[in-house]
Amino acid sequence: MEPIPLGEQAPKFHLPATYARIMDTKDFLGRKNLVLIFCPPGDSSPENTQYLCDIRDRAKEIKAHTAEIIGVSPANQRFQSIFAYRNNLPFPFLMDEAKECARDFRAVEEDGTIAPTTYVIDRQYVVRFAERGFPGVNSIVEVLEGLQGDG
Repeated sequence: MEPIPLGEQAPKFHLPATYARIMDTKDFLGRKNLVLIFCPPGDSSPENTQYLCDIRDRAKEIKAHTAEIIGVSPANQRFQSIFAYRNNLPFPFLMDEAKECARDFRAVEEDGTIAPTTYVIDRQYVVRFAERGFPGVNSIVEVLEGLQGDG
């Protein structure tokens, strides 16, 4: 299944996250752009770890564009918290153990596995970037730069 097309409204979410909190769409709507990163449950693969570390290394730059970075994983909270701590990731992860959020965002393959997928969602909750795999961080920053005048 392909990611949600650009220009479409993004699905809503309400899920537990690392750091013992609940995160909801309403926390960001009208206030912040989102960089949403869907990760496979065994997300300590070299490619995925490198991608998340690349995001980490440019997190200040990304957040300077009024953006919140959020990972989404079907892994349990304990596993994901340990992974984030070990890699010094300065952003939360949503715990999507039932893969409902991943399905809503079209990040689940036909065989039920998570397809690594990154979205940029603007403050009006419209999809502005959607790509499978591990896109370059420059692509994400460029989209966010284009949203600076919005909202």
